[in-house]
Amino acid sequence: MKIISYKPRVAGPPKPKIKARRIVAPPLRGIDPPAPDPLEDLPDTGSVQENAKAELEAIQTGFMRRLKKERERTIDKFDTEYWCCLIFETREQKEAFLAALKITVAEGDKYVDGYVIARRLNIELPAAKIEWRGRTHRTKRN
Repeated sequence: MKIISYKPRVAGPPKPKIKARRIVAPPLRGIDPPAPDPLEDLPDTGSVQENAKAELEAIQTGFMRRLKKERERTIDKFDTEYWCCLIFETREQKEAFLAALKITVAEGDKYVDGYVIARRLNIELPAAKIEWRGRTHRTKRN
């Protein structure tokens, strides 16, 4: 006969509870809100043919408005002509230029926000109609 010894379990430190990670979908970017319903304000003319004609014209007008808006958005989104490059012969020249404009390293020494340079030179820029989401190094515009 075999004797089995019983060892009581020693209570150790409590095991940490692992929180279940909750997956949150990121917000959708670049998606426009739904277009207004072009048929919403159409009056009933009493004639099937006239109603059909008015509905088709309203739908076509709605599509054309949406197409125009989408073209403008695409041009703004993919336009690459919003930057310029200044070149100097030496690093010392570049640093002297930035120092004369009182631009600090925190504001950039290689890529400088054009708004910062315009502000230093007292140049008023037109307002931008583009919302720059996700841009992390944008300077404050006070």
